[in-house]
Amino acid sequence: MASGDEPGLLEWISAYLETLQTAKRSAHTVKAYRLDLRAVCEQLAATRQVHPDALTVQDVTIRSLRSAFAAFARERQPASVRRAWSVWNSFCNFLVSEGVSEGNPMASIAQPKRPQHTPKAFKPAAIGQLVDTLTVQAQRPETGPRDWPGRDLALIATLLLTGIRSEELIRLDLASILGGREAPVLRVLGKGATEREIPLEDSWTAIVSAYL
Repeated sequence: MASGDEPGLLEWISAYLETLQTAKRSAHTVKAYRLDLRAVCEQLAATRQVHPDALTVQDVTIRSLRSAFAAFARERQPASVRRAWSVWNSFCNFLVSEGVSEGNPMASIAQPKRPQHTPKAFKPAAIGQLVDTLTVQAQRPETGPRDWPGRDLALIATLLLTGIRSEELIRLDLASILGGREAPVLRVLGKGATEREIPLEDSWTAIVSAYL
């Protein structure tokens, strides 16, 4: 416990965890928050060269937290560090809301970047099943304002047969189809306002013509 009548940092952590319990957070979540808060507290105490019980809110500075998180991250996976960063960010916001801290220092504390996952390609069988399902649905009468299977089939066919991105898809309109029936091409506006033309297959023309 901190000296004097001032609540120590561990006491504020307990108060914060109580708010999580009041908010009906699961026992597992509260336990995980407690472990991350205490683990960084131990590193913070080592940085300040005091016992964790002696820590106060005033010890939570940008400099001390940087050192504490650097030590915390040495033996942990990036995902664990990101989780602890999120927990401490929430806790520091709590301290601000309680009027015991002037600001949240976590914005100045680096966290590991999230890995960029390459999207997995659909298997040919899955694509065929999707197209077959949409084709059958497109032949049925519409049952409501949101039931538009012909449009859905046209959208899926455009994505599959042209390879364009979703951002490029939403920019398309009737003026994007060039070349007439003999040699139709799709004019696409890509990144950096770069235009390119994609030849269209007969199967795409048949699907989209049926929709239009």
